[in-house]
Amino acid sequence: MNDGAFGVDVCLDVETIKSAPHCAHGPTLLFERFVKGKKLSRRYYACSATRDRKLCSFYCLVDDKHFGQKSRIDIKEDDRTSFPYSHDECLERLKKMRSLKSRDRHLCRTCGLLLLSDEIDDHRGHRIQTAIEDCQLQTPTTLLEPLINNQTNAQFLFTDKTVKFLKDLIQKMRFKRVLCIGTPRLFESILQDHRSQIIPKCLLLDIDRRFEQFYDGQQFCRYNMFNHHFFGGPDSYNVYIRFLQDPSFSPDDLLIVVDPPFGGLVQLIALTLKRINQEVSIGQNRDSERIPNTIWLFPYYMETRILKALPMFSMLDYKVEYKNSVHLRKKEDKNAATVRVFTNLDPSTVVLPSNEGYSFCSKCRRYVSAENKHCTDCDSCTTKVGSTYRHCSVCSRCVKPSWQHCERCNSCEIPGQHSNNAKLQGCHICGLMDHKRWNCPSRQTDPVNTQSETIERKRKGEKNGSKDFKQMQTNRPKRRK
Repeated sequence: MNDGAFGVDVCLDVETIKSAPHCAHGPTLLFERFVKGKKLSRRYYACSATRDRKLCSFYCLVDDKHFGQKSRIDIKEDDRTSFPYSHDECLERLKKMRSLKSRDRHLCRTCGLLLLSDEIDDHRGHRIQTAIEDCQLQTPTTLLEPLINNQTNAQFLFTDKTVKFLKDLIQKMRFKRVLCIGTPRLFESILQDHRSQIIPKCLLLDIDRRFEQFYDGQQFCRYNMFNHHFFGGPDSYNVYIRFLQDPSFSPDDLLIVVDPPFGGLVQLIALTLKRINQEVSIGQNRDSERIPNTIWLFPYYMETRILKALPMFSMLDYKVEYKNSVHLRKKEDKNAATVRVFTNLDPSTVVLPSNEGYSFCSKCRRYVSAENKHCTDCDSCTTKVGSTYRHCSVCSRCVKPSWQHCERCNSCEIPGQHSNNAKLQGCHICGLMDHKRWNCPSRQTDPVNTQSETIERKRKGEKNGSKDFKQMQTNRPKRRK
């Protein structure tokens, strides 16, 4: 079990994952909610793909009397996110669509559906795009609107510059297979790159079902990267396994490129990569502990968590840009980009483009950005983001140039925002400093049936006039508006 934000931990032991109930997005996760200063905790199962209960309402307390029933129920997707066609039906429609002239092809931008002329009336009042060209059918990210308001997908599409960097890296390092996890823009660009001498074999894994309209089952598998779940069942999983274990390729020919939603738990992505590694290693003469060649795109401030989960990884200076993100890329500030490349490739072999200001540091044996200067005291290029960091002799580390050393905190902080040594340390339950909350000897879970009895009372329609019920409602934390 690992520490999480806001007093919530996630249980990642294998037995817990295997016995977890399923929601519409595959196996759920076991969470444990802590309250600072209290010994009691609450354990519950919830969706791995989204935190928004409007998108997936599954919630099950561990001590719920109906837990056994829920674990065997195949929860269907919410009607608002359901798709009207199966994958096979989508491919039949695509085949018919390609036989038509562009003026007879349409797209409902509201629903994200390709339409025939006689289907437009069914989408009256929606935003309809007409005259779909052949090239657009081959590059669906230019047609489909990114689901940027959907917490399950949180789609941000690479700029042309970022796509070019990734493709150049694949070509220079001669990767023959690319597993694209949540990177549809890179996937379609590789497929359409007819100028390259070697076009690597690609497979796209993504949770967005709309791509079923454009790619067959050998190119696209609908997939939840947070629990390694294939929505297409055994058929879809077998396509993925054949791609990984193709005997005509070496395991070193494989590159995994994963771009998770930035609110996703690091531990879950790391666990998924380890499970992929186990599947690659089956029948292959390779080290089962070695993660396949991987590029993980994630914000730079998650470096500590990623390196804790995957110590063999390192962070590169390359700034990943997204063309539909305002808060991750600002034209007026090149330093505003927060997303970096985390990889287990040798940093000295990953060449960053010199025309974007990157250069090779012979002391660090890696490419660095223009503002990242080598610190002789740290013997490293230490700048993460923004202006060049400066070295604090008291802290014995480099910090942002705007930070100042606070004597009360004995650390460098933003001026006027010192913490008075009130940083969250030690155990939140008993206050001791020699352990964390998840292994506190004083920790207890809610008494059996305490929560489930409340649910059962609601199911039976107990009136709100009960004194105990009123007290319970009074003590409930108010929902933030």
